[in-house]
Amino acid sequence: MPINSGNPLFPGLGWARETQEKRGVKPVLRVIITAAAIAASPALACASAIYTTTIDYTPSPDGGWPADPGLGDRIVIEWSVGAGAAGVVDEFDLESLTFHLYGEGALLWSDVAIVAGVVQPIDGQARTLSPTAVPNGITFAFDLDAWALDPGAGLSAFDNDGPQAQAGGSGETWNLYGDAGDVTALLIDAYGPYPAQSSRGPVDAVATTLAAPVPLPGALPLALVGIAGLGALAARRR
Repeated sequence: MPINSGNPLFPGLGWARETQEKRGVKPVLRVIITAAAIAASPALACASAIYTTTIDYTPSPDGGWPADPGLGDRIVIEWSVGAGAAGVVDEFDLESLTFHLYGEGALLWSDVAIVAGVVQPIDGQARTLSPTAVPNGITFAFDLDAWALDPGAGLSAFDNDGPQAQAGGSGETWNLYGDAGDVTALLIDAYGPYPAQSSRGPVDAVATTLAAPVPLPGALPLALVGIAGLGALAARRR
């Protein structure tokens, strides 16, 4: 028996309209559920996790090096990996890597080493990853699990320029390397290294912070689609 819609001419119209509205609501709900699922999953909604590791150290006169903090007393490393990364990450896992050397609060030098997973040259000279057997190499090791328990932990090694002096360049660069115990900021030019204008010393403090994850390009449109779906659902109910 057809449901009476209140319309004396078409008593079954109410059932047909109700069925159509229910069918129209289902796609809207699917859109909302999809957008919500993506928003709830950082691994899907975010492309990269961006970290900043700050290393403060005290220049030491040991070995004839100057104890001048103006020649370097802080190294800041900005680096990123995929949002789902865990455990120990190394130079092969990095999506970006930038070094900054500071002395008494002043920026002395910056080095963009990796961009979008691509190793960048230093002073016009090519670099590679894992500098075990070659100059001008990059190394990095960080334990994300250890850092999750202690914001001062995690870093075990870094090097922007390999185990040998930066070779072949014509300008001035710094070889920044070390670990959570000692660090070195070695000034180098085409004639070689200059320890007398560099800094080396024990680490005073290490701290790593996580910036807001970078959303995937499609995440925002999907969120907007979800919002639009809510609006459409509200309009249908009215």
